[in-house]
Amino acid sequence: VMITYVIITSFAMLNVVTGVFVEQTQAAAHDDQHNILHAQMQHEDKQLRNLRSLFRQADKDNSGSVTAKEFTDLLEQGSVRAQLAKMGLSRHEAWGLFHILDVDNDGYLSLEEFLFGCIRLQAGVRALDIVSLQYELHKLHKGVDKCRRDCRMNTLNTQDIRQQVEAGFATLSPARGRSRKKTDRARSAPVDVEES
Repeated sequence: VMITYVIITSFAMLNVVTGVFVEQTQAAAHDDQHNILHAQMQHEDKQLRNLRSLFRQADKDNSGSVTAKEFTDLLEQGSVRAQLAKMGLSRHEAWGLFHILDVDNDGYLSLEEFLFGCIRLQAGVRALDIVSLQYELHKLHKGVDKCRRDCRMNTLNTQDIRQQVEAGFATLSPARGRSRKKTDRARSAPVDVEES
C-alpha cells in the first residue's frame, strides 16, 4: 500500500511540474512572438523614417515632390548609395527605379510613390506579385485580341459599304459605272518602265 501511495504521489507531482513547465514555455513563446512582432514593427518604422529622410534630402526645393534631376543628384551621394546597397539596389538600378516609381508618369515622385515603391522593392518579388502580373497581362492580351477583332470587323464593314456605294453609283449611272470599271482596270494594269 505504501508503494502504491508513493507511486501515485510521485506521478501527481510530476504532472504538476510538467504543467508548470508547459505553462511557462507557452508564456515565453507568446512573449517571443510579441517581441518579434514589436521588433519587426520597429524595423519597418526605422525603414520608413530612413526613406522619408532620403525623400526630404532629394526634395531640395521643398515642393513635396522629387524631379528626375533631384533624384539623380541624390544618387551621387555616397551615403545614399550605401543605403540603396542595403536595399539591394545599385545606382544604375535606382535610376530606372525613378521611372518605375513615377506611377502617374508626370516626371515627379510624390512621397507616397517613393515610399510605396521602395517598400515593395525591399519586400522582393512574391508569388502573389507574379500571379497578379500574369493576370494583368492576360487581361491586356484579351483586350488586344478584342481590339484586333473589332478592327478586322470595321475593315470588313467598310469594304461592304464601299461596294454598296459603288453598286449604287453604278445603278444610277450605267455609263459612269462602265467608265469607272475602265479606270479601275487601267489602275490595276502593269506599267512598263523604259530604261534609259
